[in-house]
Amino acid sequence: ALPGPLPFILSRAYSSYRTRTPAPVGVFGPGWKAPFDIRLQIRDEGLILNDSGGRSIHFEPLFPGEVSYSR
Repeated sequence: ALPGPLPFILSRAYSSYRTRTPAPVGVFGPGWKAPFDIRLQIRDEGLILNDSGGRSIHFEPLFPGEVSYSR
């Protein structure tokens, strides 16, 4: 049981920035991002992380033991 109602906070942000690889459309439509709009795309040329800020971060395939960082 919960002690009472829990607060519900819904936030979203709009960005007209276009990434090199178009990010998937979130639940609010093109350009709108919410904290839960995080996606990982798996492609032959590597991984693409679409973060909640609308960025597309590309990761190339790695060989065993290699390390990659996003700045």
